[in-house]
Amino acid sequence: MSEVILVGDVGGTHCRLALFDGALGPVRTTKTADHSSLRDAIDEFVGVSGAEFDRISVAVAGPVDGSVSRLTNVDWTVDGSQLRWPATVLNDLEAAAIGVMALGPDATRVLRSSGGAGAVLVAGVGTGFGAAIIDGGCVRAFEPGHDPFPGPIHPLLADDSGSSPSVEYWVSGPGFGRMKLALKADDARTHERVFLWMLARAVGALATEQGARKIVLMGGMVEMLPGAEVVAALTDAAILAADVGIEVVVHPYPALVGAAYASR
Repeated sequence: MSEVILVGDVGGTHCRLALFDGALGPVRTTKTADHSSLRDAIDEFVGVSGAEFDRISVAVAGPVDGSVSRLTNVDWTVDGSQLRWPATVLNDLEAAAIGVMALGPDATRVLRSSGGAGAVLVAGVGTGFGAAIIDGGCVRAFEPGHDPFPGPIHPLLADDSGSSPSVEYWVSGPGFGRMKLALKADDARTHERVFLWMLARAVGALATEQGARKIVLMGGMVEMLPGAEVVAALTDAAILAADVGIEVVVHPYPALVGAAYASR
C-alpha cells in the first residue's frame, strides 16, 4: 500500500490541503485568515473529510529555516516539529518549481520558446512576489519581493512609497490595489498596462541577474493578464534577451504536487 501524504499550499490569501497517494486528490481551499494556525486548518480538514495519512508536506509563502517558517503576508508561524505527524516544510515557490519539473509539459503553456537549455526562473505574483531558480535539476527559492524595485517606476505612478519601494510594493495583488489608487487614470486598461510594465521590469531584471534561459510565471496576478501582452511587455522592457523562453503555469496546483515530491 502506497504512503498517503497530506499536502498543503499556504499563502497570504488561501490555504489549500489535499491527499496525495501517487495522484492528487480533491483539494480543499479555505481562507488562510479563517484559521489561527496550520494545525487548526489541518484539524478542520480531517474533521470534514475524515482523512487518514502518514505524513505531511506543506509549502508556505515565506522563508524556511529547517522545518520552521514565519509566513510573509499572514501572522502564522509554521513549525513542522509541532505537528502530530512527520512533516516537511518548504517554500511555496520551491514547491511550485519542483511541481513544474514533475508535471513536465502539462504544467505550463509556452508563450515564447527558449533558444537554449539553462537555468529556469519561476516567479510567482500573488499576495506577494516570490521566486525560485531551477538549475541542473536543483531548486533554490528566494524572496526578491522585498528587494528594491529595479530602476525607476512607471512615469504615471506618483511614488508615494519612498525613494526605494520594494518589488512587491507594486508587483503583487496588494501592489495592484496601490497602483489603481496612485494612477490618475481610472480605467481598467490603463491599470493593466502599467502593471504589465512594472511586472516586466521586475521579472526581466531578475531573470537577467540570475542568468535564466526561461521564465515561468504563475500566480493570481499573472492569470489575469493576456499571454501575448506579457510577452510584448517583457520584450519592450529591453532587458530580456530575445531567446529567453516565457511560459505561464496552467496546472492549478503545482505547489501541492511539488510538496508531495519534495517529501519523498
